[in-house]
Amino acid sequence: MKYLPLLLVSLFFSSSVIAVTKKTPIYEVEILVFKNMQIEDQSSGRTELWLKDIDPNNQPDVANASPVGGGIPAESKIKKISDKLVASGNYTIISHKRWIQDAIPKTEAKLIRIANGGENLDGTLLFYKGRFLHVGMNLVLTEQLMPVGNTGDNRGLNGNTASENTASGNIANYFIIKEDRRIRSATLNYFDHPRFGVIVQVNQVNTSKQ
Repeated sequence: MKYLPLLLVSLFFSSSVIAVTKKTPIYEVEILVFKNMQIEDQSSGRTELWLKDIDPNNQPDVANASPVGGGIPAESKIKKISDKLVASGNYTIISHKRWIQDAIPKTEAKLIRIANGGENLDGTLLFYKGRFLHVGMNLVLTEQLMPVGNTGDNRGLNGNTASENTASGNIANYFIIKEDRRIRSATLNYFDHPRFGVIVQVNQVNTSKQ
C-alpha cells in the first residue's frame, strides 16, 4: 500500500557539498521526510502503526554521520510536492534537505545525518553506487505516547491512557524506516510507512569531477 496520494506523483540548486572526489559521478541528493496526521484521526479508521522497539544493537550510527544543509529552491520538484502535502492538511513536513556528493562504493561512502529535534526525528542516510545507485536509510521517529499529567480518558496512538502507559513502562512510540535498496536517478523514490514517509531524488550534476 502506498501512503502518499497518487495525485502528487504527477508533480530541481543551492546545496551543501559532501566529500566530492575526483573522477566520480557527482549527484545532487534531496530528501523530504513527512508525517501522516490522518493516523491521529480516530474516524479515519486507519489502525496500522508498525510500531517497533528500539534495538540497542542496531540504532542509527548518528555519531559518525555528517550534518547537511542548503537552501531548497522554489523550482525543486520535491518542494512542490512538499507544498501540496502541507496544503492538504493531512501531512506535516519533518525534514527537507539537499546536498551534493559523489557516488562511490558503499565501503567508502559517508553517512549523512537526517534529524529534526523538534519532531524527534533522527537517523542516517547512505547514498552509494555499486552496479547501480542505492540509498540505505535508518530513520527513527520518536513520539511521546501522552502528555505527562494527562488524567482524562484520552488515549494515545497505542490505545492506552497516560496512566496505563506509565504503569506499563511505555513512554514513547518508535516508528522506524530501515531499508537499503536500489534507486533511479531523476526519479522520485518513495519509502513508505503508515506514520511517516520519505521521498528521495538524486540528479547527476555532471559526468565526473576532473
